[in-house]
Amino acid sequence: MDIYTLLPAVKHYQWGSASLIPELLGIENKLGLPYAELWMGSHPAGTGLVKTPEGKIPLGELIRKDPDYWLGGRSRELSFLLKVLGIAAPLSIQCHPSKQQAQEGFAREERGGIPPDSPGRTYKDANHKPEILCALTEFHALCGFRPIEEARMLFSPLGTEVIGGADDYRTLVMRTFELDQRQIADCIRALQSAGGGPAYELAGTLYRQYGADPGVLAPLYLQIHRLLPGEALFLGPGVLHAYLEGMGVELMANSDNVVRGGLTSKHVDRRELEAVVSFCSSEDPRVQPVNRQGLHVYPVPANDFLLRRAGPGNYHLETDYGLEVGLVTDGEAVVTAAGRSCRFGRGAAFVIPASMPAYTLACSGELFIASGGEGA
Repeated sequence: MDIYTLLPAVKHYQWGSASLIPELLGIENKLGLPYAELWMGSHPAGTGLVKTPEGKIPLGELIRKDPDYWLGGRSRELSFLLKVLGIAAPLSIQCHPSKQQAQEGFAREERGGIPPDSPGRTYKDANHKPEILCALTEFHALCGFRPIEEARMLFSPLGTEVIGGADDYRTLVMRTFELDQRQIADCIRALQSAGGGPAYELAGTLYRQYGADPGVLAPLYLQIHRLLPGEALFLGPGVLHAYLEGMGVELMANSDNVVRGGLTSKHVDRRELEAVVSFCSSEDPRVQPVNRQGLHVYPVPANDFLLRRAGPGNYHLETDYGLEVGLVTDGEAVVTAAGRSCRFGRGAAFVIPASMPAYTLACSGELFIASGGEGA
C-alpha cells in the first residue's frame, strides 16, 4: 500500500464551534460538543491514525519503525503538523517561540520537573512553531502590531494614567497586562463613551466574553484582519496574535508550544510572553499564493513545511519534500499511485509516504496538500 487514509485526532477545546468541523466531516454533533481542532500529524499530543492492513496505527509509531519508507531518509521525524481549526469564540492572546527559545524553555521546564501534561507547563516540546493559516470560511484574527501612533490614538480616551507616555510596543502592551479588573472595566466604559470603530467594538465584544481580562484591550494595539476563503496569514516567531472566528486550514512546524498572555483559562505566563514577543513594527502577515503547475502554493519563510491548494482538475505530483498529507475540503478527490486508486470525500485526509515517488490527483472541488519544506 502506498495511499493511506489518515484519521485525525480531534480536540474539543471550549472555543471550538459545534458546527463548522462536524459539517466538514459530514457527521452529526447531537451532544453539541465544541469541535475545535483536527490534528493530522505525528505530534505525541495528538497523532493521526493511519489505516493499514494491520489496523489503525499512530502515524508517529509508523515513522519510528520505518523512517526511510515514510520520510525518505530526509529526517527521522515529521517536520510539520497539519490542522483544521473551527473557531466560535476567540482564542488566547499568544505567540510562539523561536527554536532557540523553545529549546531553552523546554530544557528549563524539564529540569524543573514540570510534568508534560501539567496545566502549568508552557513548553511541550523543544521545537519552534511558525505557522500559516488559510481560511476555509470568512475568518477573523488579530495579528501583528498597529503603527505605534495609531495605537496611541486608540488608547487616548483612556487617559494618561493607563499608558502614560508609552511610546514603544513593549511598554504599551505590558502596561495593559498590569491593569486590575476595575481599571479594565473603566477602560471599556471609556471606549464605549468615545464612540464606535472596529477596534472599540471588538474590545467590547471581548469584554462581554472574557470579562476584565487585560487581553480585551488587544484590538487597540494589534491589527484586525478579515480573510476570505483562500486567503492566508503567516505567523513567524514572536508575532503576537489571536484567532477570533471562522474555520481554516493551519500548517505549522511539528510543535505545540504556545506562550499565552490572556483571553484564556489555560496557563498564562506573561513574563515568558514578554521575553518571546517581538516588540517591533509588524510586516504584512498576509501570504499571496503563487501558481505552480496549476496549484496554489503559499510561499513562507519557513523550511519546516509547504502548503499547496488544488482546485478542480487533474494533477501529477512528485513527493519532492518527503511524506505528504492531503485533506479534501470540498467535493472529492481520486488519488492514484502505483496503479492503485483511492477515492476521498469532503473532510477526508490521506497520507502519501516519501517512498512513493509520484502520484496523480483528480479533484472535483478543493484539496490541501501539506509537506515538508525545502529544508525539512
